[in-house]
Amino acid sequence: MMLNETQIVDLWLLFTDHNDNVPASLAERYVELLVDFGTGDSLLKKCMGTDPTFDEAIKFYLEEDEDFDDDDDDDDDDDELDLY
Repeated sequence: MMLNETQIVDLWLLFTDHNDNVPASLAERYVELLVDFGTGDSLLKKCMGTDPTFDEAIKFYLEEDEDFDDDDDDDDDDDELDLY
């Protein structure tokens, strides 16, 4: 069962409602956990706007994911060039 946008945000707010100083590392780990369980980039983007710490963790993940995708594309091009 996959979580929807409301459930993802509600769970995050459960952490922040009881602690005013939630560390960025917790937000980043939560985003990683969501991704590990199949949450896509588009759903993560929909979750933004609720909490600045959570937003930053999502942005950080999306930027890292873009960099990883770019690196993969470069590697694929290199492999193709080596075959010729």
